[in-house]
Amino acid sequence: MVMNRDRRGLAVLVDALLFLAALSALSFFLMVPLGTAGPEEGRVMIRSFHSVMLAGEVPGDDGSALSRLPLKSFIAVMAQDRSITPAELGRVGTAVNGTLAELDAMGHSAWWVLSLDREEFIFGRPCIDPGVSIFADRRGLSGDGFLFVTLMVAA
Repeated sequence: MVMNRDRRGLAVLVDALLFLAALSALSFFLMVPLGTAGPEEGRVMIRSFHSVMLAGEVPGDDGSALSRLPLKSFIAVMAQDRSITPAELGRVGTAVNGTLAELDAMGHSAWWVLSLDREEFIFGRPCIDPGVSIFADRRGLSGDGFLFVTLMVAA
């Protein structure tokens, strides 16, 4: 009787170890760094990060409808007169910092550029090392081509 319980306990332990090994292997393959990914995988990853960033809400507790807009819409509305105030730039910076910090935590130098009528606003730390690969995702947010946003990540 005692031997029977030991075998069941051993089977449970072996089953748990196999589960942990499979979970560890799966985690390893899902957490492949951008630097080891090929160019197409890097572009897909940056496109995904940029889509999430642009869909996120702009922070603000003034109760206005603008505080609930996605970043993409907020920038387009603010740029209607082809200029953005420093306060609005601060809100945009707060909205993009989360994604940039996440990419930074993954070991990548990331920055985001808002181009408005030949004027560029850079958020994050641009990489100046000429020997690294840089993945970029650029989106035009206006019909007449005066407003662009670009997310760049050095791998």
